[in-house]
Amino acid sequence: MRTLTLVSAVLAGLIAQVSAQTGRPRVTPVDATGPADPVTDVERALLHVLPAWYVLGALERALDAAMNRNRTQAAERAVFQKTLSFFRTELTEHLAREERALLPALEARVGRFGTLVNVIAYDHDEIRRGIDKFSEALAALRAKASAPHAPELRELNRHGIFLVQYVGLHMAKEDSSLAEMARRELGEEGIREVARRLRETA
Repeated sequence: MRTLTLVSAVLAGLIAQVSAQTGRPRVTPVDATGPADPVTDVERALLHVLPAWYVLGALERALDAAMNRNRTQAAERAVFQKTLSFFRTELTEHLAREERALLPALEARVGRFGTLVNVIAYDHDEIRRGIDKFSEALAALRAKASAPHAPELRELNRHGIFLVQYVGLHMAKEDSSLAEMARRELGEEGIREVARRLRETA
């Protein structure tokens, strides 16, 4: 219980910190004493890696603890709710920024179907569907929180673990393949234009 309380507190602080940034991508130079690197700036703006990994890790630990006892406690339900809030705001806004600023630029260069552009767009749709399923499962669990709720917990666990794994794999694609494609296909000027659009759509 102590561990989960700490996890919940850390996650709450994280969400507050990230939300205070109003979802704006953090576009900062690699070296504050030198010129900005537009490629790395875009990668940083897209990834949002640290907050997402904290959230996914906290969700997985809370789900594991609840599944081990076959019911949830208040601290775990708080983690689930904060995770859903993160998914509904920061994560979905991140996906939308990619769709407005980066994917159209890449599609103009390499096309859509049969390319990484289509893979990333499909991932976005799957993530959104997963968030909806997680939300529905959490609502069902909360409605029975004071009574035995093992079936509802198993359903929540199914959708939660899907998101942990799928979003993690998606971020890995962005970190390697998508960033490399942007660098290769768009060049420095194209990257600068994407960075400008990211700022405008934040």
